[in-house]
Amino acid sequence: MASSAAVRFNILAAQIRMMLTFFRVSRFFVLR
Repeated sequence: MASSAAVRFNILAAQIRMMLTFFRVSRFFVLR
């Protein structure tokens, strides 16, 4: 159970990181 929770947390963290990166890139292009 602990391993599955860790995997789920890792996937969630990766999704948040991707969202933040996409938001930064889109904002960068908008400011350009």
